[in-house]
Amino acid sequence: MKNRILPLCVTLLLICSFLLSGCADHGSDSRTDTSVTTRETESETESESIPTRALTINIANMCGTDIGMFSIIDPVSGEQRNLDSLEDKQVISINANWPDTVTEFQWALYNQNGELCSEGRTDISAARESVTLTLNGNGDFESVDESFD
Repeated sequence: MKNRILPLCVTLLLICSFLLSGCADHGSDSRTDTSVTTRETESETESESIPTRALTINIANMCGTDIGMFSIIDPVSGEQRNLDSLEDKQVISINANWPDTVTEFQWALYNQNGELCSEGRTDISAARESVTLTLNGNGDFESVDESFD
């Protein structure tokens, strides 16, 4: 009988000490976890309140000259998002979670000196997955062709 009681007492003592130490730690961790969870929940709520769709924007430079910079206006923040230069015959792509309620995007072209050359708006309401802007010209930007997938 003594052989059974001693391991049982040791086991109970270990369980009690784990429970007591676990409660003390759990209380402080809970406050930290709550603040992190709150921030994560707020971010999730903000992103969930604006339904988005995955959209790829492709820009193909067929102007016969290099473009200093291509930029778009971020549909959520309204800020200009600048991309790298775009060499002749080069294609760049932007993957975005585009708000469903925004049916167009604003874009701009800059020359090698950083001067604005052209700006425009593209209606993307027909695009399901991607839009391709082909910049055309003969040594200079002259027009843009839009295609949607």
